[in-house]
Amino acid sequence: MYITIAKIYFTQLTERGPTDPDDKDATTPNKSIPTKSVTTSEKPKATSNPNTQATRMADINLVPSIPASTQSIGNGSIAVTPLKEQGSEWAYISMRMLQTMPSATIQSISKVHNEWLMERYKLAKKRMLFKYNNKFEEKILFHGTSEVPPSKIINSEFGFDFRHCSAGLWGIGAYFAVNANYSNSYSYKPMGEGYREILAAWVLTGESYRCEQDKTLRRPPAKSIDSDESYDTVCGHVGGSDVYVVYDHEKAYPSYIIRYIV
Repeated sequence: MYITIAKIYFTQLTERGPTDPDDKDATTPNKSIPTKSVTTSEKPKATSNPNTQATRMADINLVPSIPASTQSIGNGSIAVTPLKEQGSEWAYISMRMLQTMPSATIQSISKVHNEWLMERYKLAKKRMLFKYNNKFEEKILFHGTSEVPPSKIINSEFGFDFRHCSAGLWGIGAYFAVNANYSNSYSYKPMGEGYREILAAWVLTGESYRCEQDKTLRRPPAKSIDSDESYDTVCGHVGGSDVYVVYDHEKAYPSYIIRYIV
């Protein structure tokens, strides 16, 4: 019942996102949801595009106007609004989810409206637009929060707070996966509820440095020995998925909460 419409869209959206940027997918807000360069034997190089369908996000409306019914957070506001199953955003996010988790039953997809985090993300995007003359990588990727409730991330002023992270395979940062089944391994599982939750986030991957695992990383390496300019993110492959690591809070925005059962 939950994924009937998603399966209809699945074959139609394989290489693109939704086509209506003005789609009104959200319903009434749900108030209850609450550095140092790296030494490597290889010359640093930017990755090619490993996932073409994940780069066609210009068709998805990033964040519509903040709903009137919001909670106060700092100088901004926050709300979580369930998406309609008939909408293009539901179709695209569920399609991405089902590509690597075809047996999952999606119960809900809710869109996050955090004005504070969005302004920071937009500023980071503006800098990247200027840096790369309007040509750079921006992706929708999955993120599992493990024991941290997604609500804690979306209700915060910092978003993906590295204080919640332990040392990872590419150092301390926020990890985002192309494939949902990878993030499912780190999904939030509230005790006794039976469902799981992961986030789908907009991530400014920019020019990403692909490398083998390196737990000493604290930021992306410089683009060359004599350069003061660093890569924007680090990318690697683990658990059957490409994974991007962000070392700057403002380069990722927690845009969707996906609740599902497996």
